[in-house]
Amino acid sequence: MESLLYDILRIAIGQQGSLSVEPTDEQWHEVFRIAVQQTLVGVLFPAVERLSAEQRPPREILLKWYALTEKITQTNKVLNYRAVKTEAFFTKNGFNCCILKGQGVATYYPHPLLRTAGDIDIWLSGGHRRIHNFARGRVGLHGVTYHHIHYPLYNDAEVEVHITPGFLYAPCLNIRLQRYFKEQMDMQCFCRAKLPEGEGEIMVPDVEFNLLFLLLHMYKHLLGEGIGLRQMMDYYYALQQPIDTAARERVLLRLKEFRMLRFARATMYVMREVFYIDERLMLVAPEEKAGKFLLDEIMQAGNFGKYDARIDRKNYFRLFPRFWNSIRHNVRFIRYYPSEVLWNPFFRTWQYFWSRWVKVQIN
Repeated sequence: MESLLYDILRIAIGQQGSLSVEPTDEQWHEVFRIAVQQTLVGVLFPAVERLSAEQRPPREILLKWYALTEKITQTNKVLNYRAVKTEAFFTKNGFNCCILKGQGVATYYPHPLLRTAGDIDIWLSGGHRRIHNFARGRVGLHGVTYHHIHYPLYNDAEVEVHITPGFLYAPCLNIRLQRYFKEQMDMQCFCRAKLPEGEGEIMVPDVEFNLLFLLLHMYKHLLGEGIGLRQMMDYYYALQQPIDTAARERVLLRLKEFRMLRFARATMYVMREVFYIDERLMLVAPEEKAGKFLLDEIMQAGNFGKYDARIDRKNYFRLFPRFWNSIRHNVRFIRYYPSEVLWNPFFRTWQYFWSRWVKVQIN
């Protein structure tokens, strides 16, 4: 079924004209199930519509596909409206800011409203103390982690306020990464992207920053619970954006500095094997061994690992079972990314106590 899903994906991105087989009804049911798990339903729908009558799915599947795609479109319209309002709210309150991932990355797509949306991630200037104090005075501190907090502004859209875009478990690498983000903060608040249907504009990071940040985002989620093909499609479209050779070289230097080259090579393998990307757009040469392992993880775990049968979710919301699950999950990656795997339990333990200190600290 995976090869059939890849065929549809390549048709959607213009790398293939038709399916290599005529699927049975049972195969279409299975492909639709996987597309849901990988949150690709919306972006694949135009490809399904373009198929010949002989290759199209049965009416039942087509109607389900259409209904979910319409739901995704309406959700994106709400989130686009809220993203503009969210940026305006924090700017009015004195913060430099930009929208990470989500509605910003969707503007890379030929049909932005078809990309399955999540929440609104906004990166604010000022550091954790200023942001935490601001949130405490307005809505209270919710969902405090090292890099973001939950900020309940709306009933129809979740907002995550980022103190920093991301992190690494290894302390020395994380210090370098946070220094880089601090240097980049003001520079990333001058690039505006137009949202579809005249909804307005939002501040977004530039392409150079996203080529590093989106890779980091996938890397951390892979080591956390898992990633899906939607995140890989985001990266495919990021690689398609115009960028000069000097900027690509700077991204490569940062990947070396943060010891993310092997994950970058694994990602390029997925870009080559699944997306048929032009090799001239790759950041580094693909690595087959790490790439096959990554692709297998993607297909087993689904979007953010929500469909990974290897994760015990019975006691998932209890602290110690969740901690133990995280350690067990990470062990699989030690031969590829040993530094991050070995530092994971120490970072999580520190973060647990730090987040509780933040909630009770006095201004």
